[in-house]
Parts: sequence; C-alpha cells; structure tokens
Amino acid sequence: MYRKIRAEVRPWPQYLEEVLTRMNTGKQSNDAEDDKVYPHRATGMPPEEAAKPENWFEVHNNLEIQAKHKRKYPELHVGDKVKVYRQRGPLTKEVVGDYKYHPSTITGITKSLGQTFYKVEGEGKPLLRSDILLFKENEDAPAQQAEPQPEGGEAEPYMSYRRKRIIQREKNKEIRENKAKLALEAKEAVKKARADGKAAVAAVLTQGSKDQRAKANTGWDDLARSIAERARLRRGVPAQGVSQVGGSSGSGLVR
Repeated sequence: MYRKIRAEVRPWPQYLEEVLTRMNTGKQSNDAEDDKVYPHRATGMPPEEAAKPENWFEVHNNLEIQAKHKRKYPELHVGDKVKVYRQRGPLTKEVVGDYKYHPSTITGITKSLGQTFYKVEGEGKPLLRSDILLFKENEDAPAQQAEPQPEGGEAEPYMSYRRKRIIQREKNKEIRENKAKLALEAKEAVKKARADGKAAVAAVLTQGSKDQRAKANTGWDDLARSIAERARLRRGVPAQGVSQVGGSSGSGLVR
C-alpha cells in the first residue's frame, strides 16, 4: 500500500474506498486474479465474512478463545450493594468519579453464551461484571461518633466545592498582595538606608576632621573622592599640597 501511495500521489480521500475494501475483504490486492485472503487474527475471517449471521457462532467462539481473563473480581450475589460505572462525557470534570455515588442493589443474575449479566436496581438493561463495583460496608468497625459541635451550638453551613475554590482563590490573592507590599517596603527601606549612608559619608567628608575623613574613605574611595572634589570646588579650597603665591612653599603654585 505504501509503495502504491509513493508511486501514485493523490489526495488522501481518494484512497479511502480502496483501503476500506482491502480491510473488509482481507485481500492485499484488488485484482480479481488474486484470491489470497488474510483473515483477522481474533475472528479467524475477514470482517465481511464475520458480519454474516451464519458465521456468528464461529466468530463468538474464536473471540472467547482469544479473550484474556486475567482480572479477578469478587463473587457477587443477589442483594449485594454495588456501584454502577458511568461513562465520562467530553465536558465532564475530573472531580467526578468513575462510578455513581450512591450504591444500588443487585436484583437478579442471569447467564447467556458464557457471559454473566447482572440486573441492578435503577438500571434499564443488564450489566456485565466489569460495569459494576462491589460496595462493602465495614461492619466490624465501631460506630462513628458524631463530630463535636462548635461552642455556639450551630453547625457550619454547607459549602459547595466551587464556593470553597473561590474563597481559597481570594485568600491566595490576598497573600500575594501582602507579599508584594512587604517586598516593596523592604526595597524602599534598603534604598533609604543607602541614601542615608551616602549622605552621612558626604557630611563626614565635607565637614568632619581629617581622622574622620580618612576613616570614611575605607570602602568609599570612589564616592568620597568625587564628593570631596565637588565640595572643594564649590568652596574654593585649594587641593592638598598647593600653596598660594608668595607662601612658605615658595613662589608660584607648587604641586
């Protein structure tokens, strides 16, 4: 088939009829001269032959022979409580269970063609064993005590799962807002501390003594030099090692 597709490239809908014919007849070729049939492994014959009413018994026997019964179920009796399996829909939520919430009672058990069918209360048709789940009530466990009531004497009102999710979402939103507010306050505090530190260093460098200036220069060399240079230029103070003309250092400016 793949060789034919590679040899004759056509839109894929044009291959559907030929592919379905080969699958239903079990023939690899559509040629009339090629009579070789490849039966289905489970039914022992092609789908067209398996769909004929006269072949149903042989098909059923072949399917039973090929079937695997590895799963073991507990034995059920009339009167047992079971939960019925329900098929999930395309829009069913994940919180919905695979079985109905309330258990039902088995009203009858019948066998036909090697299959056991169970009639369950509230169901319109008999069910297979794989469609029901045995519901066991724990009779040996002690009776559960009633939950203690709050001090006010009133029980907590019923709250749906959706309402709980909404309340939890609002709490999470409030927690995130508080965290963001604390982070912003911490950031502002760090920024203010840095500004105060720079102002203190600038005050020491511009108004403090020589010892204080020398001590403040540790770790703040670049900042201290720039601030001191700006302050010196504003006040008109000469740099260290520079004297006026006619001073004790000699005539003229000396560096």
